[in-house]
Amino acid sequence: MTITLEFPGLRRLRRANCGLADKVAWLRGRLGAGDEAIETHFAWVFLAGDRAWKLRKPVRRDPMDYGTLEARRRGSEAEVLLNRRLAPRVYLGIRPLTRTTDGRFAIGGDGTVVDWLVEMRRLDRHRMLDERLASGRTTAHGLQMIVGMLADFYRHEAPAITDGAALAVRLRAQVDANHRVIATLDDAGATALRTRNRFSSVPRRLAACRASGGCIIEAHATCGRNTSCSTNRPP
Repeated sequence: MTITLEFPGLRRLRRANCGLADKVAWLRGRLGAGDEAIETHFAWVFLAGDRAWKLRKPVRRDPMDYGTLEARRRGSEAEVLLNRRLAPRVYLGIRPLTRTTDGRFAIGGDGTVVDWLVEMRRLDRHRMLDERLASGRTTAHGLQMIVGMLADFYRHEAPAITDGAALAVRLRAQVDANHRVIATLDDAGATALRTRNRFSSVPRRLAACRASGGCIIEAHATCGRNTSCSTNRPP
């Protein structure tokens, strides 16, 4: 006869330690007709009904580290804070992804928090700038309005760094981090790229000029045609 002992907290611990695949499978299961799941290099985005939910992957890669639950929470909060400046109606906040001891997931439920989700309003895919460009529905006036809005936004943002020497060090560190990531995939290619790349040797005078001129601000790195939406009112 075999006797199995189950400690009171063991089942809860086992349920809480679910993997990314479990979370993705559950979030996929919530999708209906017209919904979709989009995978990026560091996250999953689930377009479900009138909401978009972003789940960060537990990746550790220069310069991002989302290896812990707390790091993913901080990253999600920072994303909402950053992007609400241009899209306050889109970025609604962050919500906990929870799981009960019997394995049931929920968004904002009573179970153990196993991850964090960025909650956004879902945008009309046909209004995204890349779609409008591809279909010829974008006018010069429309593009000028987008550029003007961004220029005005950047012009009024407080500088994130004003010390040229510190900026040069920061840029050099970022380039080195990028090379380390590339080296994990193609070491020879990373070496060749480093040989040709002169960006890591940023002239101190240029860095000082850009920094002291207030040109360095905190901005979203993915503000592009596939993340810009044309609406009748600001997002």
